[in-house]
Amino acid sequence: MNIGFIVGKDNEIYNDKDLKKSIYLLNKNKNSFVVPITNFSHPIERAYSLNRNGMINFINNRFAKTRTQDLKKKFYDVGQFFLGSKKTWFNAKSASRIGLQIPSWRAIDIDNADDWKRAKLMFKL
Repeated sequence: MNIGFIVGKDNEIYNDKDLKKSIYLLNKNKNSFVVPITNFSHPIERAYSLNRNGMINFINNRFAKTRTQDLKKKFYDVGQFFLGSKKTWFNAKSASRIGLQIPSWRAIDIDNADDWKRAKLMFKL
């Protein structure tokens, strides 16, 4: 099988084991992409918005009284790499996606100075 592999630009922390697991998953699911994911550290249903005056409001009042431990984990793509067969890349709109769960301590998206500081502390760059 011809495999296409895209590596994220801020990617210093994926490892060979992740790639090997991804290839294994891809071989079992030929018309899919494999995408590394990790869970949000806090339930996104209990997120707030912040206005100019510093006042906060739940984005979704439905979960205002729900305990965080009662909410299901949610995941996001960590942007480390994307793996798919050549055929899948040409038919990306109809392809399914398989999540390869990785621990959150190996996933950091560097978008701002705080993220960079966190990465330096985590990985002692």
